[in-house]
Formats: sequence, structure tokens, C-alpha cells
Amino acid sequence: MSVTKVVALLLVLPTGSLGASCSAGYKKATVFCSSSATTASSCNSACCGLDDTKCLKYSGSIVCAAGKYKDSSTLATTTTAAGGANKNTDCCTAEAACSAGSCSPGYKKKATLTNLYCTSSATTAAACNANCCELDDTKCLKHAGTIACAAGKFNDAAALAGTAAGASGANKNTACCTAKAACSAGSCSPGYKKKATLTNLYCTSSATTAAACNTNCCELDDTKCLNYAGSISCASGKYNDAAALAGTAAGAAGANKNTACCTAKASCSSGSCSAGYTKSLAYCSSSLTTAASCNSGCCTIDDTKCLKYSGSISCAAGKYKDSSTLATTTTAAGGANKDTDCCTAKAACSAGSCSPGYKKKATLTNLYCTSSATTAAACNANCCELDDTKCLKHAGTIACAAGKYNDAAALAGTAAGASGANKNTACCTAAAACSAGSCSPGYKKKATLTNLYCTSSATTAAACNANCCELDDTKCLNYVSSISCAAGKYNNGAALADTAAGASGANKNTACCTAKAACSAGSCSPGYKKKATLTNLYCTSSATTAAACNADCCELDDTKCMYYANTAVCPAGKYKDASVAGIAVSAGGANKLTVCCIAKAVCSTNVDQGGSVSEGLQLTPKVFVLLAAMATVWLK
Repeated sequence: MSVTKVVALLLVLPTGSLGASCSAGYKKATVFCSSSATTASSCNSACCGLDDTKCLKYSGSIVCAAGKYKDSSTLATTTTAAGGANKNTDCCTAEAACSAGSCSPGYKKKATLTNLYCTSSATTAAACNANCCELDDTKCLKHAGTIACAAGKFNDAAALAGTAAGASGANKNTACCTAKAACSAGSCSPGYKKKATLTNLYCTSSATTAAACNTNCCELDDTKCLNYAGSISCASGKYNDAAALAGTAAGAAGANKNTACCTAKASCSSGSCSAGYTKSLAYCSSSLTTAASCNSGCCTIDDTKCLKYSGSISCAAGKYKDSSTLATTTTAAGGANKDTDCCTAKAACSAGSCSPGYKKKATLTNLYCTSSATTAAACNANCCELDDTKCLKHAGTIACAAGKYNDAAALAGTAAGASGANKNTACCTAAAACSAGSCSPGYKKKATLTNLYCTSSATTAAACNANCCELDDTKCLNYVSSISCAAGKYNNGAALADTAAGASGANKNTACCTAKAACSAGSCSPGYKKKATLTNLYCTSSATTAAACNADCCELDDTKCMYYANTAVCPAGKYKDASVAGIAVSAGGANKLTVCCIAKAVCSTNVDQGGSVSEGLQLTPKVFVLLAAMATVWLK
């Protein structure tokens, strides 16, 4: 009797997996899933076989009749008779007839559409153009390669694809051509001027920008700096700045090029030196007075500071070279005392600390921390060793019971018994049960949580999501890659992760979409203004900030400095700065060089003028002589 009961039990056990899930187009086959989860990802390979009442089973052998096609996106859910007897009808979708389809601009329907179909059930030009349409010889696109435009016009067939060109393209050379901008109306880049004769000269397109007009309409201006960029010879203390000063006047035939096209370098007396350097030469490498600009040209290593001798300092036992203080630490010129002045005492290990799970070495005689600090960070390496009575020592060999995890790192200093005898209990922490854990937004608890645990004792989603949760097919997150929003809305599935999307995501294209902000309510960045027409224009998200709206809603404002950022060349002593982007300028930017340029700071950091230099720096005699000479001239 008892044997019969055991046999019955064995027969009943497998049926528990019959609650498992299969992907669409599959049906149950064998008995067990690959894990305790009943999801399709766990059960499909072991429990399921292709469903012979679904089209997916016959995907490779379906032959559709003319005017129909195999729609792979619906095969898994479309029903057909077992055995596939009706597969070539049930599993095929009617293609749209060409008579109902659309053509791209410049194309027309073929003369005969009988038995011609689009490539799918869609009637868009993308689906129908290839099979249903042909180039229209009354439109510009047909004749794109043979259009010969009159002087002053250019072949614009791509933009005018659907424009009428007359029977057989009779008017192609007029209708498909767009007037080029006359050079007289075009612009030149800084440093260029209009050619002397502009008769019958045109820009390369209808645009009047320098990009479109410079090549055909302009030539280097021999009264401007750019023309002489390769032949400028600046005086001592100045540098060739022709690129930045491209449009600056250089005098007739460049008579003033060596002065007007040169910018003054910062004098070393105004410049800064890095810690451990002193002033030497006369000029910085540019107009900046920072240590980065002036150190190499104006400064030398100070021989009364330890930094000078960094590579040759040899400290006695128990001392070390502290790189962080070398630049400011004083020693005798010549470095005679460098090995004492430039060395700092290390902390003795006896005064140091060890990290949790470590203990002091048995013998500490003549052992030191790596610096003067007594922290574990400074002392652990030289002064300490792993403690075999603590968890950290046994971190790699701990075997925790089910429902617990190796927590040796957190329990580093916890007692593990002599030689780690208690390591498998004392160094383990109970993992939180999945039933008590949390899931991230858009996830739900797995159907079966028996013997499932979070990765640690925490019940947060970060600790529990991987082992305890699965995507919720009624929430937006599950469909984030397949959401299709209506015009004026955007896929916000990630932010709306936990928002209800309906059974099997039925409402995903509405519930998981957020309305974009209308451009009329959006903001523009400084120097930009709203486009003239905002109808059906939207920001990239629901935000009305310039970051979200500038690209689609705004254009450069020709009454603001930003518009002239690439053409304004500031005079000496001033510079362009992004902070003035939204500052108003007069019509055509007439005053751009005054309102859009900011005065550079005048530095007076040399010691004779009451200024300051970095600690450990001093002016060399050479610079004192230079300053004395300057003072003499000034007094005269």
C-alpha cells in the first residue's frame, strides 16, 4: 500500500511545471523548465515546441499567392490548421494594390497597374515606390543628370524633384534651375574682399553667406592681415596673430603688417610662476599672465627650494621625500642640506593604525609607516598583517549556508575563531528573502519565490531585482523599445517605467508617451530667437528649457552678439566671450566690436608694484634690470 502511494507521488510531481509559459507560436512539450522560474525565457527551450496550429511553425515553407506576402511580425500569433494544410492562405497578408499606393516626389504610377502590388499592406511611398512607380518625365527628378542651367542659375533638381519640367522635360533647363545669389549681394570671410569685377559672377547657390560666396566672389584683401599671414615679422615681445586678426587693417600693400597683425605677449613681470620656480626671461608665451602661460618662458627652478633637487634627494631611514611640500620647502642654495631639509620623518609603526581584519606585525623594530601620517592608509602595508582570527583572512574560503552570503569584507574585523574555525557562520550574513524584497519600477515579483533570496541582507530593488523580479508585461518599461507615439508626443517609457500599459501593452502607445512642449511655450538660448513659424513644432521633450527647445524651435538672432561670434574680431586688449551671447547689437552688427568684446584684465603681479607672486617665487636680477629701465623711461 505504501509503495503505491510513493509511485503516485512520483507521477504527480512533474505536473507542477505545466504552469510554465511558452513564447507566442510555441506549445508545451517536455516536462521541466531550466530553472524555478515559469517565464517563457526559462521554459521555452526545455518545455516548448513550435505550435503546429500557428503560422510560425511553417515560416520556412509558406508560399503566398500573388498579391500577398508573409508578414513575419504576425506569424507567431496567427492561427492555421494543424499540419499546415492552410498555411499558404492563413499565414499570408494581402499586399496593398498599387492603385491605392503613393509615389515619391518626381515619380508617377506605372501605366499598367494590373497585378502590381506594394511590398506590404502599407500604401506609403516607402512601401509602393519600387513596384508601382516610375520616374515622371514631366518632373525635374527624371532629368537631374541632363539639366543645363543658364548662367547665374544652378541645377536644383533634388530639391525640386516634384516640380513640373514640361512634356519630356522640355522646360527642365529653366523649371529645375534656381537662381544663384549675385556676388554683389554675397558676403566674404574676414580678410577677404569682393573681386574688382563682379559682372556675371555668382555664389555657388542661392545663399549669400561667405561659405557659398567666398570662392567665386572674393579674393584676399591686401590691406588686411590674413593676406600676409606667412610673411609677418613681429617685434620682440609680440607674436604673429594674423589668423585671429584676419580682417584687421594692415595698411596699403601690408605696410603695417608687422605691427597691426601682431599681438603683445604678456611681460614676465606680470606673469605667474608655478610653485618652486622663479622669474627669468622677459615674456610669457601669450597674452595670458597665468603660470601655464609664463612658467616656461619666464621662470626657472628656484635653487633655494627643495623642488630643484627632487631627483637627487636621498633620505635617511625613517624619513621620506614629501613631493607635496618640495616646492615650498627652503634649503641652502646649491642643495648642500637637501637630504635633511627636504626629508620628513615617517611615523613609527608602533604609533600607526591597522585596517579592520589586520593586526600589528609581531616585531615593529625599525618599521615605519609610508609617511608622517598614522592612519591605516599610511601604515597598513608596512606595519600590519592579516589576522587569522578575523573574517577578512578567510574571505576566499568561506562557504555560507543557503540563504546566507559571504560578508567577509563588511565583517573584516569580526572574530572568526582560532584559525577561522567559525568562519562559515560568523562571517556570513542572512540574505533577505525575495518575499520581503522590492522590485524596480516596471518589474514585478516572480510567480514562485520559494528559496529565492536577494543578493544581500538589503531589501532594496538594487539588491533584489536580479534574483526576485521580472519585467511586468502590464507596465511601460517592458515595451520601451517598441513604443510608437503620436505626433507631438515622445517615448517616455523609461521615465514612466511603472505606468500601466494595459494587458500585453495594449495601451503602450498612449500611456507610455508624454506630450512634448509646444515651441510657442519653449525657451531659446541667449543669442537665439523663436522661429517665425512655430505651427506643429515641438521641443524634444515636455521641458520648456532652452536645452530641450533650442534645436527645433529657435534660430540665431541677428540683433544679438551670438550671431556675429564667428565674424567679430576684437581689437587689442579685448576678447570675445560666451557670456555676451544675448547682448543686443545695432542693425547689421555695426557696433559688434564694442558691445560684443570684453576688456582683458590688466595684470600687475610683479613685486615692485605691490602685487604678489606664488609662494617661493622671486624675480631674477635680469627682470629687475628690465623693470628699472621701464621705470626710468616712465619717469622721463
